[in-house]
Amino acid sequence: MDDLKAWLSQPEVATFPFAGVLAEIRAVGKHAVPVELLSDLDNARQRLSVGRTEGTDLNSEQLAAFLDTVLDRRDGRFDAATYLALRLLPLPETRDGELGEAWRRHDRLMVALVADLLRFEQEAMDGSTGLLPRHRPGPALVDRRLRLGMRALAPAYTRLGLPVLGGTDPADADRVCASVAARMPAAQRLAVDLSMLPVDISHDEFMFIRVLQAYETVFALMAAQLHTAVSVLTMGNVRLAAIFTDGAASALRDASPLFSLMATMQPCSFAAFRTHTHGASAIQSAAAKTVEALCRTPDPQRLASCAFDQVPQVRQAILDGSLVGLEDVYQHHLAAGKVQPRHGRKLEEAMYGLGVVVDRWRTTHHRLATRFLGNEPGTAASQGAAYLDRVRTIPVFHRPAVASDTPGGGPRTRSARPPAVMPAGRARS
Repeated sequence: MDDLKAWLSQPEVATFPFAGVLAEIRAVGKHAVPVELLSDLDNARQRLSVGRTEGTDLNSEQLAAFLDTVLDRRDGRFDAATYLALRLLPLPETRDGELGEAWRRHDRLMVALVADLLRFEQEAMDGSTGLLPRHRPGPALVDRRLRLGMRALAPAYTRLGLPVLGGTDPADADRVCASVAARMPAAQRLAVDLSMLPVDISHDEFMFIRVLQAYETVFALMAAQLHTAVSVLTMGNVRLAAIFTDGAASALRDASPLFSLMATMQPCSFAAFRTHTHGASAIQSAAAKTVEALCRTPDPQRLASCAFDQVPQVRQAILDGSLVGLEDVYQHHLAAGKVQPRHGRKLEEAMYGLGVVVDRWRTTHHRLATRFLGNEPGTAASQGAAYLDRVRTIPVFHRPAVASDTPGGGPRTRSARPPAVMPAGRARS
């Protein structure tokens, strides 16, 4: 590629030819990038200088992340995180006392990812893009995706104060995309663009990547919520812990239309690009495993399984005690008699509600995997749909004790039978 070779003769972070490099990669899919281009990109990575970032619009860390992501196969590092280019996305972060910012990061990224998907579907339909030309969907399927996409971004879109959606008519998708684009900072626009690195040229891989990135955004926010819930519960504030646990459930509940969107994927398109994704699997999601561990400490057998083999940093955090489960802390406080009955009930209702939402997510994930994979094995040491069928029965929370209304407030054991009526406000997900 001439632009890249010219850049190598005078490398400056601000002038890196992103557009040309992206075009070359997307023309064939990341699995088929020419060896010469990979060599030039590796050369660019070696010559990248941190000292050249001052005063530029793009820092060297972002360029380094892009090059590492593009070169994952060459380096033997291809996995779910590099397939989804997670280092390039401004995901919510887990920091005490900054949940407001975590929600804003989630909302901005969610609408950016889904709006970009809507834009791509429209441009492919009207013939204004040649990107990923194989297995183009028909008009009826595109209309359905536009409706589902607008449903998926609606909660975040509304919280950001963007113009009222007024429904999910496909004809409104242009207006929605324009509204999101007009308010998206240039740095985020570039990050979202750089993060689209499909391995193949099948149309539906664009949607597949964007939906998985959106779910990573959701799990990152859930981790922030639960991390804060554990922190305040450790300090004895059961009431606030219930509120933050509710927040985690709300984040996943809001995202439920994403799976409906994924269900529109064409089997022929999935089969085409899946052959090049071996080594990358949802089992490798560090954010999802962090959420699991923040609910309760995984049982020893689960912690020793392939699920946590794939996320060693999460497993180590559990083992060294820096990642503690909400239920573990709650049971400790119950045993010490430190839980007021009314606050204990609120937290248990929140835990129950979160468990319901996660269980439904797992069931839907398994159903989709069965539809698209059948009995085929998964990747990353999993067994595909069979693996998901097993793990979806793992309890999100064990049945906790309930703080009693009896004098003294001592704990009593709740029946293993779930309540006949779900707590108010938590019957839908």
